Amino acid sequence: MPGVSPMLPSVNSAGEVGVSVPGYDIFVPIVYALIAFAVLLFSHEFAHGVLARVHKIKLKSTGLLTFGIVPVGAFVEPDEKELEGRSSIQKMHVFAAGSFANILVCALGVLLMFSLSAFFVSSDGVSVIGLTDNSSVKGVIEKGDVLYKVDNVTLYSVSGYKKAVGSYAPGSIISLETARGVYNVTAEPSPENASVGFLGIYTENNIKGNYGLDVGFLNFLWTSLMWMIFFNMNVALVNLLPIAPFDGWRMLREVMYVFRISEVAAKKIVYAIVVFCLFLMLINAIPLFNMVLDYANSLLSR
Repeated sequence: MPGVSPMLPSVNSAGEVGVSVPGYDIFVPIVYALIAFAVLLFSHEFAHGVLARVHKIKLKSTGLLTFGIVPVGAFVEPDEKELEGRSSIQKMHVFAAGSFANILVCALGVLLMFSLSAFFVSSDGVSVIGLTDNSSVKGVIEKGDVLYKVDNVTLYSVSGYKKAVGSYAPGSIISLETARGVYNVTAEPSPENASVGFLGIYTENNIKGNYGLDVGFLNFLWTSLMWMIFFNMNVALVNLLPIAPFDGWRMLREVMYVFRISEVAAKKIVYAIVVFCLFLMLINAIPLFNMVLDYANSLLSR
């Protein structure tokens, strides 16, 4: 797998439009991608603009980036001549603001995801998502059923279901309370431990929204936050690379000035660091180049 790979527009096998990362099993539907891009760009550029204004640096221009009529980002352009005349600490504030804002967005996203799971959703039983070929409950329990109790044990999670069923020996009669009624089934020996009961049911937590909130809406929020964190963290780190045109490149040059190194020595150090980083990126991208060559060969062989 490549350690470096671009994010490109794509269409998945179901015909859904989005973006994907070659070499990885990552596909982001277009709606979630637009939300993540919008939050990423707004926070990044807004932070640059705020720090520029804090230090009373003029902004040559500001604006919105749109996808059709949908705003998906923003841009801020400080006056470069005025910025160059400021102290190193002020310039570093402006340069670092974008990535710092993206990391703050990630922290906020994690906090919101925790809040969603802790306060706005709960598990009401477990959902049956499938049955094994040798399941002892075939014809009784069906895919889509919701299990609420194993005998007198109320189920709140998949781990609780496994613990409850595993407490019975093979051949035991187990009572399952479902949304369709109560059924008695026989436990079979577990494939992993013949002394432990097994029903051959694949389950997942049956999530419901608290305070009357719709589960679909909460899932949309959760997924949006997940991709928002993914995009912001990756861009924050990449933007700190000491390679042009990233902010890390400008920060590296400023560090050289801070240490009052001669211009000749500073250039050598900067070029050495840049070459080293590009070398690392090239090594990480080799599997990506191989993928491109394989694809090109497949086209030529048709």
